[in-house]
Amino acid sequence: MKVLEVGCNNGLNLRWLEEQIACEGYGAEPSVRAIAGQKNLLRATADRLPYVDESFDVVLLGFCLYLVDRRRLFHAIAEAHRVLRDGGLLGGWDFRVSAPQKRVYRHHPGVWSYKMNYAGLWLANPAYTQIFDDTFEAEGTAIAVWLLRKDEAHAYRITDG
Repeated sequence: MKVLEVGCNNGLNLRWLEEQIACEGYGAEPSVRAIAGQKNLLRATADRLPYVDESFDVVLLGFCLYLVDRRRLFHAIAEAHRVLRDGGLLGGWDFRVSAPQKRVYRHHPGVWSYKMNYAGLWLANPAYTQIFDDTFEAEGTAIAVWLLRKDEAHAYRITDG
């Protein structure tokens, strides 16, 4: 099984997954410093993944979409869809909010963060079904965790007209 984590930082989550489920972990991360010397981690952003179509059984997006520029957000959604094989799993975790929010990113002045229900962007496509959705608290912040299955082969009913 091949797993891609978008926004993987130094690959710590991937290494843990490799130990737990015997998968091949790959990562895309914009920070050169974070990926330096790490196996299977490439410098890339969510909107331009350097992998061929349907390369992965699982694609993970953890705390990365909230920093994607809104002009590039649908490119990032399309890229995750492109590299995920049919029948594969798409997972994510991000901030849980009751309504979309935009705020200054506290770690980098001049950068905006955007909090919203990101799973909903894929669920607008009938090829995706939500198989898990939960919320947990971490340091007083609500975190959304979701898992979707991609099934393009059965997304549309064939009709005669």
